[in-house]
Amino acid sequence: MAMLYKADFFQAQLNECRQLAAHSKNQNDREFWLKMAQRWQGLLGGHSDAPAPERVEKVTFQRRRFTLAKRHRAA
Repeated sequence: MAMLYKADFFQAQLNECRQLAAHSKNQNDREFWLKMAQRWQGLLGGHSDAPAPERVEKVTFQRRRFTLAKRHRAA
């Protein structure tokens, strides 16, 4: 029963994101809302008649690591 409520909530969020994208005048805003809609679609899973979203790649950030030996050689 709780999943039905979650599915309804996810579908409502999906619809709202699509509506905001349709009314966006700015290209960046439109792309943002469409990506958000894709994420809600992914959470919704098989509970919708809409086609499955394309995969959105996760962005990761990496810091360069320097060892103490490398620091002394550079100095």
